[in-house]
Amino acid sequence: MICGVFKVKQLILSNLSESRCLSTMPLISPSCVSPTMNMLELLNLLQTGIQMAIVCLHPHIGIAALKKNLPIPDEAGVTGIVTLEDCIEELIQEE
Repeated sequence: MICGVFKVKQLILSNLSESRCLSTMPLISPSCVSPTMNMLELLNLLQTGIQMAIVCLHPHIGIAALKKNLPIPDEAGVTGIVTLEDCIEELIQEE
């Protein structure tokens, strides 16, 4: 189950001598989007926040769970992750 994401930058900036557990890292709540979302709307969304979104068949369920600091339940139908880079590549037709 997905509870949130963290940026690698947070891990790089942490003090390696502390032997800090991954579970102590602060999580960022990603957006949940529908697989049918318009690409330009997705591009605008990804440019304004975290540059990643969770693709769900029922994004409203995922959004509601994350707002309550709960993991995204199976009922949300998570199908993947999309990044700003994915979106730009699709819009300009590159691989």
